[in-house]
Amino acid sequence: SRSSSSSNSSSSGSRSLACDRRSTALSVRCMATRGSGTGGMSDVEAAVALINKQLELYNARDLDRFMDLMADDVCVSDGESGAVLATSKADLRARYVERFKTPVHAELLGRLCCGNTVIDREVITGLPDDGEADCMATYVVRDSKIAKMTFVWRPRTKGTKM
Repeated sequence: SRSSSSSNSSSSGSRSLACDRRSTALSVRCMATRGSGTGGMSDVEAAVALINKQLELYNARDLDRFMDLMADDVCVSDGESGAVLATSKADLRARYVERFKTPVHAELLGRLCCGNTVIDREVITGLPDDGEADCMATYVVRDSKIAKMTFVWRPRTKGTKM
């Protein structure tokens, strides 16, 4: 499985940890298991840090550094139809070359996370034809890279609130 993960919850040294994160004025609640993240971070702390970096680089439209965060075999799909949009870093890069030609910007509205999975609720602006979209993005992190992304999109009437 592309998104396989191991559980540390049964080991005697691990414990669940509720962690609060702030992204601008947004409060985020996450559940984590201590121990297997990088640099002493929990799985969820490491995953959230990676997804925060991904969001920052997306908004900067920094294609090379954005792609550095992806696993070579990253799998990207549509969350409703199940259509596979990309099965490799090269496939994904071609999509974002085009996307980053527009002034896209993702605004994070909310976040859920559990272990190495992060789900973001976003509003995307700067799409072609001055478009906007509501988006729910699910990211699965493996070996400090984004291994899987699943998106649900809805066109949005410009300027409307959730």
